[in-house]
Amino acid sequence: MKGRSLNTAAAALTAAVLLTSAACAGEFPTGRFAVQNNGHFHNFTTFNCIDRGPTFCENLNRKKLSDEEKKYIQGVPVKGDLLIEKDQNTGKYTAAGNLYVLNNCLYTTAERHGQDPYVKTECGYSEDAGLLKCSLINPFRNHQTGEYTSVTFYLYPDENGIVIDNTDVRSDDTGIDQDCAQKLLNTVLTPEPEDEFRHNMYISSKLTFMVVDGNLNAVWKALPKQVQSRNKKAQLEWVKQKEKKCGSVLMKGSEEQLTAMYKCQLDETLKQLKVMTDYR
Repeated sequence: MKGRSLNTAAAALTAAVLLTSAACAGEFPTGRFAVQNNGHFHNFTTFNCIDRGPTFCENLNRKKLSDEEKKYIQGVPVKGDLLIEKDQNTGKYTAAGNLYVLNNCLYTTAERHGQDPYVKTECGYSEDAGLLKCSLINPFRNHQTGEYTSVTFYLYPDENGIVIDNTDVRSDDTGIDQDCAQKLLNTVLTPEPEDEFRHNMYISSKLTFMVVDGNLNAVWKALPKQVQSRNKKAQLEWVKQKEKKCGSVLMKGSEEQLTAMYKCQLDETLKQLKVMTDYR
């Protein structure tokens, strides 16, 4: 799966797809693919402020961000990631991945399938279109009517990767749902090298931690002075134990090591946010 890239006021078209050998007029490329925009790749786990709600990044200290990190917070209209593999014995393709559209749509797959945000979809070869044909029933919900819309989208390989060439929307109403589907057109999923993927995860984990750490600092500053005084020792001990467990945010290391450190820091900070609600 590819890309950069919660609580989403965004739109999501999520698909884990099975591609049969009959699903290709020619050879499909294999490997990791993602939507590339604004200089980096975007997938479901890629950080950005836009699809996490209007106040998600309010405590993010933007002054500490590099030029590259600032590009992440902007968000993009379409995110996607796809991993395509081919069985050398059978010639069949398997693909798992996601397409997400940022618009006035709901994250309906989570609503309709419990906690699992992924929908598995059968894809086959369309003789009339000469492309891969993947149909999703009810992926989009209209905020105004509450009705769902079915969408069929077509993909084909080209020299740049995999392109969404056409989208067929079936619905009694148009408007918002139609806009969601139209954003998919001409979206290109391009190959993403493994080092780019790891770099994406590193930046995203760092920025997510910075947001939550900013939230914790804001909660602490909002506490009455006497409450801060009574709990300062415990707070300093927590910082000490957190760094002992996770490592310091000032540590040096590979991007994989730093990603693990930031994820650990994030988990511990989220726990401490809950503890601070009981400070008296």
